[in-house]
Amino acid sequence: MPTQMRAVRTRDATITALAELIAERGYPRTSVTDIVEAAGLTKGALYFHFPSKEATVTALLDTASGRYEFLARYQSMPEAPPRQEVLSLLTEYSEQLRADVVLHAESVLWSDPDFTDLARSAGGYRHLLETLTALTTPEMADALMAMILGSTATPGSTRGLSASEGGPRLVAMAQAALAGLGPRRTTLTDNLTPHH
Repeated sequence: MPTQMRAVRTRDATITALAELIAERGYPRTSVTDIVEAAGLTKGALYFHFPSKEATVTALLDTASGRYEFLARYQSMPEAPPRQEVLSLLTEYSEQLRADVVLHAESVLWSDPDFTDLARSAGGYRHLLETLTALTTPEMADALMAMILGSTATPGSTRGLSASEGGPRLVAMAQAALAGLGPRRTTLTDNLTPHH
């Protein structure tokens, strides 16, 4: 058991260190040496748990994907106006992002040219997009995701949601975009059903 606990601690320390580095400077400017120093590991210990630097990103994305439980609340809310649900969701998401460096790093990876496809299919992006689509329309959900990307994707930037003004700015932009949103509301299964 002690070996397993140590392995879990090593994995968690690596993911947290990587997340902090990506949030601060982005993936391209993060070296393996940076990761091991920030995590307090040796390169041997890192490579024992992860076969490559890229594998650490996959682990980070897997970890982030499990942190979107809060979205379930918006998929089963009583018939609140969709506009209010979306604004509540974006407010909560921005708070989660500020509090959780793993989620912040994941949002930076959504726009990283080396990881865009993997990061956007890994979970968090998909969960968020599906929930927004269920609350609005596919077009509005895409527009809202573009606003999120514009607010979160720059590592170390004060325009990201890790900054105290980022969340309110995102919600204000969304509020303006949602001004004409009608009562349309679907379920996630409606959006996933193929239309012929």
